[in-house]
Amino acid sequence: MALVLALFTAVGGAAAALLALLAARLTADSRTGWLSTVLGCYSLVVIPTTMIDTLDIAPGSVVEVVHILVCCAVVVLLLAALVAPAPPSGRRAAVVALGGAGMVGAAGVLAAVFPAAALAIAASQPVGLVVALAWTGVATAIAELAAEQRAWPVWHVAGGLALLGIADAGRVLAGFSPEVELGLAWSTVHFLAVGLVLWGTLRLAGDALNRLSDEQAAHEAELQQAEICLARSAVRDHELRNGLAGLAGATSLMSSDSVDPRLTSAVAAELCRLEELLQAPGDHRRPPRRSTYAVGPVLEGLVALRLVTGMDIRLDADRELRAVGSSAELAQVVTNLIENAARHAPGSPVQLSAFRDGDEIVIRMRDQGPGVPPGREQAVFEPWVRDERAGGTGLGLHICRRILEDAGGSIAVHSPTPRGPGCTIVVRLPAEPACAPRPFLAAGA
Repeated sequence: MALVLALFTAVGGAAAALLALLAARLTADSRTGWLSTVLGCYSLVVIPTTMIDTLDIAPGSVVEVVHILVCCAVVVLLLAALVAPAPPSGRRAAVVALGGAGMVGAAGVLAAVFPAAALAIAASQPVGLVVALAWTGVATAIAELAAEQRAWPVWHVAGGLALLGIADAGRVLAGFSPEVELGLAWSTVHFLAVGLVLWGTLRLAGDALNRLSDEQAAHEAELQQAEICLARSAVRDHELRNGLAGLAGATSLMSSDSVDPRLTSAVAAELCRLEELLQAPGDHRRPPRRSTYAVGPVLEGLVALRLVTGMDIRLDADRELRAVGSSAELAQVVTNLIENAARHAPGSPVQLSAFRDGDEIVIRMRDQGPGVPPGREQAVFEPWVRDERAGGTGLGLHICRRILEDAGGSIAVHSPTPRGPGCTIVVRLPAEPACAPRPFLAAGA
């Protein structure tokens, strides 16, 4: 029975050593790293040598010397766990491990050569008692420190190690009286102590995994926030680039005395819109003022900006058309659509028209370019979807759809038909009710 308990104790100690090592790697806790080394030495060397000696399987000076040396090493490792210096890593750790194994091997060789002297020292009960009491004292100090820090998993591990030291001290004291037999009792106490240690290491590993999961969740949240900021910056850069493209050709005509007043008004409106984009972080603009506005002047200004750049664009719109929403949003949508036509159908004439259809204002833009491949009419509204040959960011139509949906409108793309090539984009906006009173000054009028 003692042998069976010792076997389970050794297995439990090895499992606890692996769990403590895992927790130490995940949390970079030096104290847990030293404790994992203590548990490894205990389960792999101390228990087997103790059982060999207790059960008289193969008594001898070599086993006694190896046992006492490893117990002394455990005390040193416990002191390191109490002070918690940074454990050696890499080659240094390998050198330390090989050096320790070499010292134990050399001591075993000396014990085999001088068995009487080695046995007299290693089997000395005062020496064993001092080592066991030192083991107990240092482990108890670690437990007290863990209790002060409220590190209860470490407290369980250190408490179990202290109980192991107490059991070894009891075994040594029982050796002074040959009549006392503690084989089964000693194995039972060791088994319970290792169970306490295993419970502590399970909690250590669980806490480490939970902490790792929390850190991973925090990193994912930071990454998502960074992606959001990047997307917002990309949207703002896209809008600024499109707006500046419309203003580029107009600046050369602004100094002329015969400049078209519509061009001047369009330039001023575009500059105001771009200034709003620059003042807002990312794409977080102030909510636009919702009112009714005239659609025709907005479209006329944008067309005038493109005409001075040499673009072949024509407008057919009733100046009396009025929509509900923001003229700045309409300007942003139409600017993106015109820029898309210039990019994907360069040199193609563009026809822009606007009319009322019941309770909606319909704006239709048609070019003579290659158009959108059949079946891709919805995909082009997804972010980052673009034609690699034409370039661009793949954000224009996505921005248009988002703006129009927020304003209660819609946008659709129609593929080329057998009656003619090109691409047709239809925008629908809420129209001003026919009986609604008009404000004295509408936005964009």
